[in-house]
Amino acid sequence: MRNEIKILTIFIIILKCSSLTVYSQNSDSLWRLRFDTLSFSQKLNCISKESNPAFKVTFSNVDSTNNTVDIKLSFYFSKKAIRIMQADFMQKDSLNLKNEKSKINHQNNATFLLKNVKIHWDDYTHGYISNNPMVLYQLNDIRFNRNVDGVIQLRRNIWGGGWEINFIILNDYDFDNQFYYFNYKTNLLQAISSNENFNTIIRDTRLGRRHIRSTKTRPPFIYIISNLLKKKVFLRIVDDYHARMNNSKY
Repeated sequence: MRNEIKILTIFIIILKCSSLTVYSQNSDSLWRLRFDTLSFSQKLNCISKESNPAFKVTFSNVDSTNNTVDIKLSFYFSKKAIRIMQADFMQKDSLNLKNEKSKINHQNNATFLLKNVKIHWDDYTHGYISNNPMVLYQLNDIRFNRNVDGVIQLRRNIWGGGWEINFIILNDYDFDNQFYYFNYKTNLLQAISSNENFNTIIRDTRLGRRHIRSTKTRPPFIYIISNLLKKKVFLRIVDDYHARMNNSKY
């Protein structure tokens, strides 16, 4: 009887979302078996719960029928680098900076707030990937609310637990000359852009300003400059995904 109670207790623990991280490190098959039984909104909730407080991913306006969702990325980052991003996107818009700032609800402040993002689960990469375009609604304290080209991927980090986030956003229709790319995995954020001023700021920022120490309740976090090869690999993953989707139609 006691053994049956122990087995039942273990089974209940496995069913909890919080246990997915632990079991994924030991058995990817077991994690996928459990994750596949969750609804679309429950899967997104698990992703949000497992994110680092210094790189928080939250979802709203979840539409399970059309697989669309609003994605909020809030992360610790250089304010100067964010200003450069804002200036780049403002060059494409006739915005009044002061008026737009005044419209922002600061309680809803986010590094990026992306709206109407259509995402699909890809078994091959163990994660969600979006189809562009998407709506760049907010970039830190400035509201843009316009369509942009970009791709976001939320992929299970099988070896280290948690989720890997790949995100590229374009200021024009050019993945080489007008882009900002971010990769987050295991408490490390990497970023690189076609704008060298953005890259220089990240390189020149002292380690102490790019790093958050761990505490008993909070994991560490650091952001660094990325490289073009990492961005190229991600775009290859995106191309391969679209090729698989096109082949599945025939």
